[in-house]
Amino acid sequence: MNVTVKAIRDCKDEPLYIRIEDNIEEKISCAIDKDGNIFPAQKTEGGVVVILTAKQSDNIELELSDKKVFNTIALRSGSEKLDILFDNKLFTSYQYLSDLKKPFLGPVYTKTGNTFTRPDLHHKEHPHQRSVFIGVGDVNGVDLWNEPENSGFLKKGAPENIICGSAFASFESNNVWCDKDGKPLMDETRKTIVYSQSEECRYVDLEVTFKANYGDVFFGNTKEAGPLGVRVNEAIDVTHGGYMKNSYGACGEEECWSKSAQWCIYGGQLDGEDCAIAIFDNEDNERYPTCWHIRNYGLFAANNLFFRGGLTIMENKTLTYSYRLCFFNNNANDVKERFLIYNLNNK
Repeated sequence: MNVTVKAIRDCKDEPLYIRIEDNIEEKISCAIDKDGNIFPAQKTEGGVVVILTAKQSDNIELELSDKKVFNTIALRSGSEKLDILFDNKLFTSYQYLSDLKKPFLGPVYTKTGNTFTRPDLHHKEHPHQRSVFIGVGDVNGVDLWNEPENSGFLKKGAPENIICGSAFASFESNNVWCDKDGKPLMDETRKTIVYSQSEECRYVDLEVTFKANYGDVFFGNTKEAGPLGVRVNEAIDVTHGGYMKNSYGACGEEECWSKSAQWCIYGGQLDGEDCAIAIFDNEDNERYPTCWHIRNYGLFAANNLFFRGGLTIMENKTLTYSYRLCFFNNNANDVKERFLIYNLNNK
């Protein structure tokens, strides 16, 4: 099968979704352009995902093929965790440990084996800020961000709907948010997608859907919220020489904290390498662009609730947040271009 696609900008290792109306019966593992360049490709619902590197062009002709050129991204089940590996090298893990109140993704590893995110599971300072996590500090009056004795907890579902291929790997988890006594407050479905990209920059797409299946759900206007939170490695926080910047050019906590922006980036030096984490807000999220709860000590969170007021999910309704996290093993000079491609590809 041949398809024609458009590269809206110069792109490198960009996941491009190609809608195809006809049923795709053949196996697909790569796409080949007219010059013989080969890219990872994979069937998905309603079309194909191609990890494209190309110059801006209106018409790029691709042949979809079943040639076994690229390794499949591996998702390896362990004890209360799911490891994500590229070419047998651990990138990160989804951890749903029974002795912790919330699941999280992490730590996330750099190409040198260091970590973008704080690896400690039981740190004395803000112990609930584990790598990449989802939390809200006021859900019908229950704290599901911090973890004091009387806080709520999540009944954590094991990963399911696991897909592994040459272009991407994905999985879902279904969690129940509860008060301290186990009374359910709402349901949550979390989808995680990683893509076949080089270590120069790798994406993690998160889609979090809250479901008000037990009555109305009220999120209070608390700064202890994301819903997305990231705790960066101490070595790259601002107090240790790191930096933060947002999409409008603001720098540092004084300029970035509480401000709305389409994206923020937090980075510094790890093992002599420029490393950074960027978070892209999705224009379909409520009250886009989000405000940022971003701190010199290493917290990096998207938070509309504190700065714009709480919200209610009416009974039997849902609320979905989508984000892209970019993990750079370079100077991240192209972060603006990557964001533009992300939101333009959503249209």
